[in-house]
Amino acid sequence: IIAGIVVVYQNSYTGMIRKGYNAIQTRDYTAAERYFERAIVKDKSRPEAYVGYAEVYIDQDDLESAEEVFQDAIKTQPTNEKLYQAAIDFYMDTEQPAKISELLQNCEDEAVLNTVSEYISSAPEFSLESGVYSEVQEITITSDTGGEIYYTLDGTDPTAETGTRYEEPILLQDEGTIEIRAVAINSKGIPSVIESSEYTIEFPIADAPAVTPSTGRYREPEQITITVPEGYTAYYTTDGTTPTTSSTQYTGPVTMPENAQTTFKAVLVNNNNGKTTGVTERTYITTSE
Repeated sequence: IIAGIVVVYQNSYTGMIRKGYNAIQTRDYTAAERYFERAIVKDKSRPEAYVGYAEVYIDQDDLESAEEVFQDAIKTQPTNEKLYQAAIDFYMDTEQPAKISELLQNCEDEAVLNTVSEYISSAPEFSLESGVYSEVQEITITSDTGGEIYYTLDGTDPTAETGTRYEEPILLQDEGTIEIRAVAINSKGIPSVIESSEYTIEFPIADAPAVTPSTGRYREPEQITITVPEGYTAYYTTDGTTPTTSSTQYTGPVTMPENAQTTFKAVLVNNNNGKTTGVTERTYITTSE
């Protein structure tokens, strides 16, 4: 009877698991795989056989194949809470916590998600959608599961070591395109999947400045005025050359020269980005005749 019990035990699920680990110890990986496969056939819902099967590859420094053991099992049993926990333990033991969020991102079973809720790290959310904006923008980043958020502005993937810790809204005040990439890390140190958003700031350019009076002949010198919108500075020349920021800055009406022909040119320069508008040109002839 005892011999029969021993045979039954050796052929049981637990017996197969034990034989599998014994085979790993002797580096007989082919036999180990066979034992764990037999255990899975006996009860595919229990996690121990998958853990042992993965250990066959871990012992050979093949983490990719070990990972596939859990992924393949979960594909066929997407509601098996114990399998998810075993996969999570594998990622934690092999120092691959970032892959936990990838695993749980594809899980749609509420019971599973509730069971492993402490491992969930919600991806960051940006307060502003990607797009092109004509004004300075302020970006807020949040995560439903709290924890800490890290971000980068150079297109690289952020980590706690390489990213900037988010503590206050990010101010986008310079022209150009910038990509914000962010990751949230929960209280267990599990990083979320990385989210990114791209913003382009393009400050508008005003039309060429309005200059009065219009081109013409005048008996008496008149006052030349330039309409300067808020946020701009005007520059002008009176010798026909194209004005730049090195030219005379307009601060108030300019009197036409007497008894002369003057080519007056003016531009506006955006104070935020330094962009220059088109040139407005006026020709004035003043004569007492």
